[in-house]
Amino acid sequence: MKSHDLAIWLVNNGVEVTMQDGGDGRIAYSPNDGFYKSDWIASFSDQDGRIVLRTRYDGRCEIQEPMDLVRESKKWHELSKSRFAGWASPSDAWTALYLQLPT
Repeated sequence: MKSHDLAIWLVNNGVEVTMQDGGDGRIAYSPNDGFYKSDWIASFSDQDGRIVLRTRYDGRCEIQEPMDLVRESKKWHELSKSRFAGWASPSDAWTALYLQLPT
């Protein structure tokens, strides 16, 4: 899987995604739908044959499969949902994806 495939998977699951300059001639992708509720995800791009998720504060993690990105989004939502009333519930697209995660 490449980052472009992951971006298409997100769009097919109702999450808006934009392309941006990832540096070094790379294209990076950022989820927009509900972005403020998954603010941990800054972008993801192909790097050295892997998909690397860049998180807020320059954290990095490797994405093996689409649900890895969903887990990262949910982790941030759980940590931040009580900070602001509007963040209590994720957007519909993210909610549907969170429900697909094993409990």
